[in-house]
Amino acid sequence: MSLNLVQLDLIHPAPPLIDTLLQGVEEHILELMGSIPPTDLYIPSDLKQATIHHITSGGQRIRARLALQAAINLGLPPADAIIIATSVELIHNASLIHDDLQDRDRVRRGQSSVWVAFGDNVAICSGDLLLSMAYQILSQFSQYKWIPSLIKLVHASIAQAIAGQCADLQTQNHPVDSIHLFEKIVIGKSGALLSLPLELALVATDNFQALSIANQASQSLALGYQIVDDLNDIERDIHTDGRLPSLNICLVLQTMGHKDDSHSLAKKLAIKHLEKAQDLAQQLPNGAGDFTRELAKYLVQHL
Repeated sequence: MSLNLVQLDLIHPAPPLIDTLLQGVEEHILELMGSIPPTDLYIPSDLKQATIHHITSGGQRIRARLALQAAINLGLPPADAIIIATSVELIHNASLIHDDLQDRDRVRRGQSSVWVAFGDNVAICSGDLLLSMAYQILSQFSQYKWIPSLIKLVHASIAQAIAGQCADLQTQNHPVDSIHLFEKIVIGKSGALLSLPLELALVATDNFQALSIANQASQSLALGYQIVDDLNDIERDIHTDGRLPSLNICLVLQTMGHKDDSHSLAKKLAIKHLEKAQDLAQQLPNGAGDFTRELAKYLVQHL
């Protein structure tokens, strides 16, 4: 997802506490970057530089915001909220490094992708390192009894995202020709890691009964989010360098015979999913879904 959400804070300014905690997330990530072992025979010479190259390139920290807002609203201590938010951001950024490599996307956040700047092998190692860091940071969670559940949940979400990525890669040889299959792939590839911030906050505060609603809300958000992104990226996703087109709802609809109205149908689908996300997020306890709801509302307003 590459949708530019820079204006989101102008529409829904983050509470001062969330801004402070976001800074804490950045500090944790940079501290982890500093802990990367020095160059020796067993560490690629560019590993640390490549990882910092990606992490410091920007990004909206959407998943960190989702985690922080949910965790604070559910009464989690700020330090633990930062731990969860840092973990989900590390996982997300690892997935971006690997996605760019597999999709051969040359630019990320206005600069060269890691694989372009440092090579395929370093990109694989950089993504792996961020994933490892995501587990390591969870070891600092203060309420030890929840750590096994958090680790189990992180693994399940990563496994689902990997399955979704594999399905997405298969579309390069077998173009998607149904909305149902498009939605299954997006839910796997993007929904899992959008749901993880909410799910971690719920598990850490013993709100297991709300996990199903959080998952459904996040799946709907992921679908709407991806379709909005697809509408912005239709020309880029067609490709002019000989590669087959990327998975894009507009191209799927065109394959299904909607040559002239693919954009309008895509917008209707996005609105349906985003409105469902808002309704479901509203049902989460103690305002845990507030940022999910605000993000979905923002996307509808800017279609």
